[in-house]
Amino acid sequence: MQWLGLTTALLIGTAVMLLSELSLYRWRLYGMEGIDPTLSDHWPTPPLVFVPGPSDGPVLVIF
Repeated sequence: MQWLGLTTALLIGTAVMLLSELSLYRWRLYGMEGIDPTLSDHWPTPPLVFVPGPSDGPVLVIF
């Protein structure tokens, strides 16, 4: 849609954002009262494949 131009694309994006904000008056978001914020612990801690030795010092990785 390059034929519209940058200004038109930004104006359309702004209009869509404003319309989505106005839709919150029609369809309310639910409250946070019933949500449990504690961390989920359904995955076990993964085991180490090997235990690094004391001479396996720091490694420098360069890309």
